[in-house]
Amino acid sequence: MIVGPIQNANSQSADTIANHAVVDNRGITNKVSNNSSVIEGVTVRIVPGATLLTDTAYNPNPIKIMRGQTVLWLNEDSGFHTVTSGGVNDPNSGILFDSGLTGPTMLSSKGKTFSYQFNVPGEFPYYCILHPGMVGTVTVT
Repeated sequence: MIVGPIQNANSQSADTIANHAVVDNRGITNKVSNNSSVIEGVTVRIVPGATLLTDTAYNPNPIKIMRGQTVLWLNEDSGFHTVTSGGVNDPNSGILFDSGLTGPTMLSSKGKTFSYQFNVPGEFPYYCILHPGMVGTVTVT
């Protein structure tokens, strides 16, 4: 079990996500803010070599969380990726959440992160716009 400030791969504190975290060996992250409230979530890694993979590029996949939990995606690959709700042929793709191709949430390099809090139950597929074979699913209960 790891306890301490959340760090990205570049060893910079990720204070925009939370101030401290407890990560167990299953990748479950308990984030604690300054006001001591706890928000549980899951970290999903974009694994090295992800562009050559399909449903194993996001790890773990699929994931199950409870309403109100946050998923943090961490790019551990050297390539540029997105986390985009929906699917390739979905006309509503990217409406619910999208790390984007530009701006502060883009996953342009190793160590970059994107997070989204799921407040509605359901099954939420997602994919990488640049590598449409990279797919994942979040199930919220």
